[in-house]
Amino acid sequence: MTYKDIDWPYIKVAGLWFLASTLVVTSCWYASSSYMKNKKDILTQANRQNKNIRRQISLTKQDIVTILRYRKDFHKLQKEGLIGDEHRMAWVSGLQNIASSLKIKSAKYRLSAQKQAKPDLVNTRGLLKVLVSRMKLSLELPHEAELLKVFSALKEQPGHFNASNCTIKRSFTKFRLLPGASNLMVSCALDWYSLNTNSAKGARNE
Repeated sequence: MTYKDIDWPYIKVAGLWFLASTLVVTSCWYASSSYMKNKKDILTQANRQNKNIRRQISLTKQDIVTILRYRKDFHKLQKEGLIGDEHRMAWVSGLQNIASSLKIKSAKYRLSAQKQAKPDLVNTRGLLKVLVSRMKLSLELPHEAELLKVFSALKEQPGHFNASNCTIKRSFTKFRLLPGASNLMVSCALDWYSLNTNSAKGARNE
């Protein structure tokens, strides 16, 4: 076969068809690869979302169990005034009422601003914030028994307090057995505690 015997137009057409089919196959392969990659990404994202949903459901179930377990105790502490806002007016009113009832000659107080406390024996795991307000008392009492009565009256007020320190000094060398006598000068520091649940918001989302 010589050069002239070759059917060049046929070969040209066949070559064009070959190129065209190659382009079609390549385009189909690229399109199918892109489609599969897109589907794989969608499946991965769906699995991730499904995992997050299952995690949230599990945490919700744990919260429900915890709420049911401690609901009565929580409501009890809330009713007693330990959980929630502080009750400064109630503390002051309670002190004034007992001072009037016992005819205490002088009952002065200074209540500091509320701040966050760091108690050694309480671990709230970050779900509750322990707050404290310090009340400094200066009392003139006829007898030590009146101090116990003052503490008993304050325990009836909403909240919980701890007497961090107290000092008792005699005003006179000899006790005067008179109504309203100021035989003792008493200085006490009371720490009123409360628990704030606002800090627990968003803890599950961290």
